[in-house]
Amino acid sequence: MAVPTRPGWVPAAATLVALAGIALALGLLPSAFSENDGIRGRAQEGCTCHGNYSSPDVTSILDGVPVNYEPGAIYPLAINETGGPAPAAGVAQGGFGLQVSAGTLAAPDGRVSVAGREASHTVEGNRARGWTVLWTAPQADAGRVTFWLSTNAVNGDNTTKKDLWGQVVYYSDPPGVPPPVNHAPLILAVEGPAEALVGYPNSFVANASDPDGDSLRFTWSFADGTAPQVGRRVNHVFRSTGTFEGTLTAEDTRGLNSSAPFTVVVSEPAEPLPPTTIEFTHTFTDGTVRLGAAVEFLCRVRNVGDFAVTSVVVHLHNLTGHDAIATHRTIPLLAPNQTKEVRLTWTPPSAGTYELLMTGRGAEALGLDSDLVLIEVVAAGIPSLDTQIGLASFLAVAAVAAVALRGRD
Repeated sequence: MAVPTRPGWVPAAATLVALAGIALALGLLPSAFSENDGIRGRAQEGCTCHGNYSSPDVTSILDGVPVNYEPGAIYPLAINETGGPAPAAGVAQGGFGLQVSAGTLAAPDGRVSVAGREASHTVEGNRARGWTVLWTAPQADAGRVTFWLSTNAVNGDNTTKKDLWGQVVYYSDPPGVPPPVNHAPLILAVEGPAEALVGYPNSFVANASDPDGDSLRFTWSFADGTAPQVGRRVNHVFRSTGTFEGTLTAEDTRGLNSSAPFTVVVSEPAEPLPPTTIEFTHTFTDGTVRLGAAVEFLCRVRNVGDFAVTSVVVHLHNLTGHDAIATHRTIPLLAPNQTKEVRLTWTPPSAGTYELLMTGRGAEALGLDSDLVLIEVVAAGIPSLDTQIGLASFLAVAAVAAVALRGRD
């Protein structure tokens, strides 16, 4: 049966929706598209909003899945990820989507939310890269259970740029059912330098496959006294000279693994290498802001030297106030001629004129300071120009919508 409508309501509603959409696009209304409180329906497809394909730099890990489940038993599943952009405290770091084909899921704490057979992170869980989900096994007649997991490693800049994600699939069979025949992974090659210099980063990549199509976890041991590293692609710095017999281990989701040795001869440079140079620029210009409003800088950090830099700490200095360093962000690796972007924010402490400067320091690097920015901060008693424009636009949207709704009375 058709639903009766008030004359003129349909075009008026369409006008309202269209105008609201324009206001949303202009930033006059709050957006509701943030995924920091979890996401559903992406465990199998992946975090494609953060890139079309899963990245070899991110390893998704799901521990606790039994080879054979006991009906009704509760299994804690530990979710972790390695690789991706370096996490920063206090901002978004990562997220996950887990889906099971049978059984039920439960959240043991406030970092996880559950809906049906899917689990994801909450706002609190968005600031972590490790989570726990409780899985209650189904009855035996459910057969094999499939676990789809996608994890997302983010850099906390409130965009999808530079974020990386990974995927993994696990299985669990009913009691007494022998698992399918499993074959060991095939390590085709260890890609990396045979010679290296002390103190400089080197990239190593695992080239491997699994005959059964299982997901693989890669562990690197460099035999130089450092902790093992996990991931298909890793960066490693040798801190002493010598010949190091490393080992790459590829393990599938059912616990079968293969290993391959590799050798790296590490030496001191023939002569001290000159420090590389880092260039800092930003997109902000001199201007006026309202007191209490955060000022966001899009900063570009470029390695204009000839050697890689193991880490760069980017600073935003307030030269006028007492806080010499307003905020900072760390970039873990910067290759020659590589540019990376970071977002830094500064909130003015009081009205006045401030000088802001972007600088940085890095291992084996010299920094070129950015241009100076002069910011005039005005008191919030009178709305700033941008606030007035936003309010006027919103009132205009509301007025037009009201007229449209009354147009055919």
